[in-house]
Amino acid sequence: MLEHQTSNISSAILGAETGFTRVPASGPAAKPFVGYLPEQLKFGRDPIGYLTRLHREYGTVTAWTAGRPLLVFNCDPDLNQQLSAAEQFDWAPKTPPVRFAAMGPLINTILQKNGEEYKRRRRLVRPAFHPGLLERWCDKMAMFTQQMFDGWREGQEIDWHQEVHHLVVAISISTAFNVEDPAIISAFANQIAEYYRAGTRTTTSLFPYDLPGTSYRRMLRAIEGNIAIVKELVQQSRGTESMVGLLGEPDENGDQLSESELLGEAFAMMNHDNLISALTWTLFLLVQHPDVHAEALDEVHAVSRGERPTFEQLNSMPQLERVIKESLRLMPPFAYGRRYAAGACRFGPFDLKEGTKVIFCPYVTHRLPGIYAEPNRFLPGRWQSLRPSQYEYLPFGAGSHFCLGMRFAMLELKLVLASLIQRYRVEVRPGARIDRLFRMALVPRGAMPMIINKQDRNFRRNRVSGNIHEMVTFA
Repeated sequence: MLEHQTSNISSAILGAETGFTRVPASGPAAKPFVGYLPEQLKFGRDPIGYLTRLHREYGTVTAWTAGRPLLVFNCDPDLNQQLSAAEQFDWAPKTPPVRFAAMGPLINTILQKNGEEYKRRRRLVRPAFHPGLLERWCDKMAMFTQQMFDGWREGQEIDWHQEVHHLVVAISISTAFNVEDPAIISAFANQIAEYYRAGTRTTTSLFPYDLPGTSYRRMLRAIEGNIAIVKELVQQSRGTESMVGLLGEPDENGDQLSESELLGEAFAMMNHDNLISALTWTLFLLVQHPDVHAEALDEVHAVSRGERPTFEQLNSMPQLERVIKESLRLMPPFAYGRRYAAGACRFGPFDLKEGTKVIFCPYVTHRLPGIYAEPNRFLPGRWQSLRPSQYEYLPFGAGSHFCLGMRFAMLELKLVLASLIQRYRVEVRPGARIDRLFRMALVPRGAMPMIINKQDRNFRRNRVSGNIHEMVTFA
């Protein structure tokens, strides 16, 4: 993600200025006979809780070690910068995990590329996300958002997370393929959901055999269904004013994506988990902070006067943007990620061999008290003056792998939230249990129950339970 490695001198300065816990060469000990299996199970059950505990007990970088590190955990911005050095760390493993390898052409995406191939793919994919096209996509976002609102009624209880899922999938499919047929959108959404259900099961990785009744077989069937639908939609998209239509065009040098590459990139556009996560948590945090909720509504109403916000108006709502940025800090969808040592290198106190996996954790980095005062508080006002580096605040990645879809995602977040709070006052169901779950992104475990009310400005925080209170301090 970056062009050079930070020097030891600048690392020391950064530590002095921000009050970081500096990198100790320590970590959890392996257990006799079973090694790090107990640690693996703890990490698998609750990655966020596990990574938070590692930081608290061992500092900003630690590892499972047996001679050389087996797995390294990092939340230090200095080392985040080193992780972005393409010559030192790869974005994806040279041998993909079993559930990815089974995806065939669907794995042929920019997300799995390193080095020069990554640079080429990024150049060919960038036109679909050109800022000049955002106004076109804004109209589609508004149409599907309005359809969602029209299906609600006052007094109704909804699962906000599920509603967001349906909305984001519809917008993604429509903008990518220029498709608005509800039957096609539903069929594709179901295929994607089935892949994620089967592909993220632990048994899929532990027992990767195509046998009756296995989750691995269910995953394979879902992959076949996805490939068939994507192939058909890609063909229909050619020559249309859609994202995939733009991807199929050659660049100024005559280079263009192959059929396999185009299929992979089209499917990658359906990886909407991060946006679903961001919308889910941002509304939750907003309605649980009545003063912030009122300020955001005042701004939206002052700009759009009760009408659907236009593309230009959405760029004139600084308070709403601060709300979103603070939500992405507290509850980053991409709560942790992985990088792989491209060769032997020094990383903090550790000597890594080629292929060593490093887990980096924006969730913890975003809570370093040397950067963020009262780190577990939802305080959008901090963004009036706060200017963290891209390695201290990285909800969309950093360096050369910075997310191409960032502007698209921010536009959708602003449009949905601004439109919603003008029309309705939603509140979390009193007594709801809100727990975290990390699969493809940081999401609620189970439903996010919300009650629909007319916008009467009767803003209030309702009491909730669950480990949300480990993540957010409510006043």
